[in-house]
Amino acid sequence: MEENDPITLLKPLFEKAQATEEFEFCCTILRVRGLESAGWDPLRESYVTMKQLLGEINSPIDDLFRLRLTLFLYCHATEIEDVYNIIANLLRICKNERFSMTPFMAELHSSKRPANYPHNKVLRIAEWATEGGFQAIGESMNFSLVKQVRNAFMHSDYIIHKDKFNISRGEGVLIDGVVTQSVPLQWLTPRLETGINFVLVTIQLIQEFMASYKEEKIVVRIIANGSSEKMKLTVDPNSGLNGFRSFTKEEREKEEVHSA
Repeated sequence: MEENDPITLLKPLFEKAQATEEFEFCCTILRVRGLESAGWDPLRESYVTMKQLLGEINSPIDDLFRLRLTLFLYCHATEIEDVYNIIANLLRICKNERFSMTPFMAELHSSKRPANYPHNKVLRIAEWATEGGFQAIGESMNFSLVKQVRNAFMHSDYIIHKDKFNISRGEGVLIDGVVTQSVPLQWLTPRLETGINFVLVTIQLIQEFMASYKEEKIVVRIIANGSSEKMKLTVDPNSGLNGFRSFTKEEREKEEVHSA
């Protein structure tokens, strides 16, 4: 496949989810997990790590060292659970379904089987993306995720030799109809770059959409029984959207008086 610009692929998905059900969208980009103190956000840590590694990759270094750093970055990026959860939830919201802290659980799929690993999650995302008119997102994720290379690198079962990534132990890669343990770098490099860029853009879009909330806003939340309640989105003057809360008793009474 031709590499697509991740912004072109992902921004329409964010925009459609926000327009479909804003409260569920906000839960998704906030990655709601309950109350947490500072210092417990793995996505923020991953983003800093990725940016620092990119700085090293783009500096004047030996080509083989650059490739090894790229592989480290790729393996880290394709293990970030929040990215899979966010994409899955955005696709679900576009189908008028609710945010879930565990969107790959068995109960949320017709097969009644969970998707516990990145390659299973990508297959499920590709299915939902095709159903929702975002087929190119699934294609991009399928294109970039080469589990055999990731597993070989993380388990030290690889050798970089000339223009090949050789897998010494483990499953080979299907290339042009042939399973091979010797993966050409010309074939592999675009997949590494696509995977890294996809994750970086996902995180950047989360930050961009959170920053777009400049002041508190009232949105409607649909409750499981079909009724609704008003929620207030809260903001931080520096970073934008930072949470939400229910109306207080006084606020509800004032709203009722105003409506009357």
